[in-house]
Amino acid sequence: MDREYYPAARWCGLLHLATWLCMALMVGLLAVGLWTGPRDMLAWTLSMVGMPLALLVTSPLFAIRGYAMEDGNLRVRRLGWSSHLELGRVAEVYADPDAMKRSIRLFGNGGLFCFAGLFRNKALGNYRAFVTHPAHAVVIRAENRVIVVSPRDPAALVAAVREQSGMPAVASPA
Repeated sequence: MDREYYPAARWCGLLHLATWLCMALMVGLLAVGLWTGPRDMLAWTLSMVGMPLALLVTSPLFAIRGYAMEDGNLRVRRLGWSSHLELGRVAEVYADPDAMKRSIRLFGNGGLFCFAGLFRNKALGNYRAFVTHPAHAVVIRAENRVIVVSPRDPAALVAAVREQSGMPAVASPA
């Protein structure tokens, strides 16, 4: 286990809805593929059985479980594996529940077990997201990238990133 582990925020309602709808669609396509259509067409079998089955099996592996700070770098913990993000020099880190507002997804996952990938909005420009609940968003502005994550306790992750990056601690308001 990592020295500093920060569990991901609980899923927001939109993530629950999107995940259930996508999974229901995949099960529906799988059922249609199994019980209808030509049995001797490889294209039909692959598209209506193989693809939904592959998504049903592999997509849970991309669910975000939490985050860890290691030697100034961020690890996004998934189910059985991690994404390692080199932060380099961190210029700024802060909690912002509105960070993902008015974002468009350029490439990635928009709601099947997480919001992850490359996004863009006016406030942040292009950024990488690894989020389960946008209201818990933490923005990390590093040398050449912007990353948005959503730990259960945003203040704790902000403090850890600041500490490991050598940034001064922020005084809490009185």
